[in-house]
Amino acid sequence: AVAPAAAATPTSDAHLSIEQKIILANPVLEAFGNAKTTRNHNSSRFGKLIQVRYDPAGRIQGANVRQYLLETSRVVHQGIGERSFHIFYQLCRGASDAERTRWKLLPKISDYAYLQTPRAATAESNDRDHFDDAREFHTTRTAMDGVGFGEAEQNAMFSVLSAVLLLGNLEFRDVEDEDHHERAEIASKKEVEAIAELLQVQSVPLVTALESRKISVAGETFVRGYSHAE
Repeated sequence: AVAPAAAATPTSDAHLSIEQKIILANPVLEAFGNAKTTRNHNSSRFGKLIQVRYDPAGRIQGANVRQYLLETSRVVHQGIGERSFHIFYQLCRGASDAERTRWKLLPKISDYAYLQTPRAATAESNDRDHFDDAREFHTTRTAMDGVGFGEAEQNAMFSVLSAVLLLGNLEFRDVEDEDHHERAEIASKKEVEAIAELLQVQSVPLVTALESRKISVAGETFVRGYSHAE
């Protein structure tokens, strides 16, 4: 929701009008919901409905933005010549050295499995001809400030984004449990520690959640390990 200017947060510009805040919401929505496709370099991968509220005199009082049908599968897979959501590339190329350390970002975009599309080298070369992700990251952060996202909220959001990318780098191996059933086990726990810290959770429960699931049958609950394919 876009609140009236009088209710602006300390990190936003209290002098921004409601109209300006509504306009500033667009770069944020595009960063998190748009992506490059084979037909469009800034294709919206979600639906949105903007509801604007007016007072009796016809002045804008505020607005709500509702989003739906986000193409979440794009996070883990993109077609040839396409990209994931803009924000991932903006984050990787636009974060400062201090932010890179705080959010545990890897040195290169190609270090992330989720961002390795077919013909990655060619795609990345073409991307730099069409996108200035570092500059767009600054635009996105400025817009987030303007619509009222505080520093703590932004830090939490970018921590989660970094954790999502690191989850894609986890590798699993097949092992046998005590009942001689094959199950998948995380090959290296090093990245799990980083992910847990970014998500502010304990690493042991996180590993359990990634390697197994609970199944309830006839009032009893069983823990079953995921297979490698799962």
